[in-house]
Amino acid sequence: MRVYVASKFDNQGAVRAAIAALEKDGHEIALDWTVFDEGKLVAEAKPVAGATEQPPWTIEAQRRLEQFRSYCAKADVDAVKAADAFILLMVPEMRGAWVELGVAISQQAPGLFNRAKRIIVVGRTPELDTVFLHMRFIEHYETFDEARKALNTQPRPMS
Repeated sequence: MRVYVASKFDNQGAVRAAIAALEKDGHEIALDWTVFDEGKLVAEAKPVAGATEQPPWTIEAQRRLEQFRSYCAKADVDAVKAADAFILLMVPEMRGAWVELGVAISQQAPGLFNRAKRIIVVGRTPELDTVFLHMRFIEHYETFDEARKALNTQPRPMS
């Protein structure tokens, strides 16, 4: 099964561990987004002399960073669409992962170009509660190990 693992950018360690476990189970990873590193682009950006704005990058450095972020966003969305299963590792203050969840949810609508996708949410925190997490086709597990076991042993639920 092709799986996409989403979470907050700062939760890369947990995402990498989840990816390693899923690969060990024989799953294909739709995209390992943890390898995207804009830090290198930021470090290579040359400051503009006398700039008072933050970040004081050249226009060329800003363009490269924007292109990189656009590439990453498209790659993430394409991978979520291509995945058979979407796993969201919940942590406080997520941003991009909510967009990825929305893309996964949009794949639940039956039609010519959509196919049902298994959506699994790991962890619960009150500040992250939203009506979208209560859709009947979304599976909830407290730990990644529980979610992994379900992914490997339980049939895909009906949407």
